[in-house]
Amino acid sequence: MTESKDTFLKSIAILLTVTLTLALAALYALRPKVSATDSPKAVTVGATLGPIASELKRLSIHTPETDAVIAATPVPGIFTLDFKNGPSGGIATSSRADALIRVLFETKITKFDAQSGVAGTSWIEFGSGSDTTRRITLSTQPGPKWIAQLDSPQTAYLADRDLTPLLTRASIQQLVDTHLAPGLNERTSEILIDSGGVSVHLVRTPSSWALSVPISAPADRNTAETSRIVLTDFPGAEVLWDKASTDQSLGFASPRAVISASMPLGDGSGETQTYLVKITLGADADVAGDNVYGLIAGSIGTTQTIGPYVVKIAKATLNRIPLAPSEYIARTAITLEPSDIRSVSIGPFGESSGHHFTLSASGWSRDGTALDAPRAAEVAKLITLLTTARADSVSLTPTPMMGLYSLSVGPKDAPNRAVLSIGKSANSWWIQNSYGELRFKSAPELGELLERLAR
Repeated sequence: MTESKDTFLKSIAILLTVTLTLALAALYALRPKVSATDSPKAVTVGATLGPIASELKRLSIHTPETDAVIAATPVPGIFTLDFKNGPSGGIATSSRADALIRVLFETKITKFDAQSGVAGTSWIEFGSGSDTTRRITLSTQPGPKWIAQLDSPQTAYLADRDLTPLLTRASIQQLVDTHLAPGLNERTSEILIDSGGVSVHLVRTPSSWALSVPISAPADRNTAETSRIVLTDFPGAEVLWDKASTDQSLGFASPRAVISASMPLGDGSGETQTYLVKITLGADADVAGDNVYGLIAGSIGTTQTIGPYVVKIAKATLNRIPLAPSEYIARTAITLEPSDIRSVSIGPFGESSGHHFTLSASGWSRDGTALDAPRAAEVAKLITLLTTARADSVSLTPTPMMGLYSLSVGPKDAPNRAVLSIGKSANSWWIQNSYGELRFKSAPELGELLERLAR
């Protein structure tokens, strides 16, 4: 009886072993037709692509919902985005496009041998400046994605992340640079404003800014820099993907203002291109009138363009950019550096007589006689007021008025570099120079200094 029981148990054990073996064999037969190489080592997409990764000029993305091309430009940090199946093209993208490329390059992948290749409907194509291209295909398999190089379809790689969420249309649209003048920076060299038939042309100088239109005159550094900063650092409200630039209702045919800004590209060692961005301001973009439609278009030299594309811009942002030429006139009586002034002449208005102050190594002198310390300090204080005191208002058309004093200042070899007529009205002092009239509501020190120095 015991022997019969042992035989039965052995038969059961053999049957279970055979069944388990058959089950494992069946599961093995159903495995994916991919086998890992011996001790596979993870590498990055960038390393797999080779030299093209360091020469990348173009990234083409194809998914079932969209075709997009991201292309590099000579403008630092700026790419262009072109949706082949959308209304907008050539839209400027920021460093976020560069971030997407880095994510793709830094994705780690592990090599496998695919016996039947990898099928997929989404792909990424990398293009270099020499027109060399490499394409990787994402499989439709869920989870971490198989990546297969098209030039070797039997070689597949398993990525350590799912790349498809990065390639949706919504994700790609988030790469867009919404700044009013994308890509421009502190090297911006010109700003042009045309509003209601009145034009302002600002040109950067070695030390500040100057007006060339409507008059040639020094510009107020603070105002010019504020306009430059608003253009280059402030974003618009949003990009309007569904708006066509030719839509008459957007008001671009009769704009309220056109603002252009440009900067040179290159380090100056070779041929220099100019990057130009033009912003056309159209109709109100909402019932409350808080935003306006803007049309952004750019050009790089004569060969490459950006846009045009439609954006929404908050009026609060635009109000930071003055449109009137008088707002840009320098608000100090003279724009010379105090350290450059070596000559000051002051006298009654309209008379050639007066006192001439000159600065030498031994200090200030008047009409050849050395000044004592208190009087020399007064000359220095007058120079400080003329070069730093900011006028409360500026006019490009001086009012014909009889001045109290005539004043000229400049370097020693150019004593009449700046000639001023100075007077006092009921509520303010005024100073007229070669390009306008400045008014100071409160400047008692100026009058007292002029009175003492003119004696």
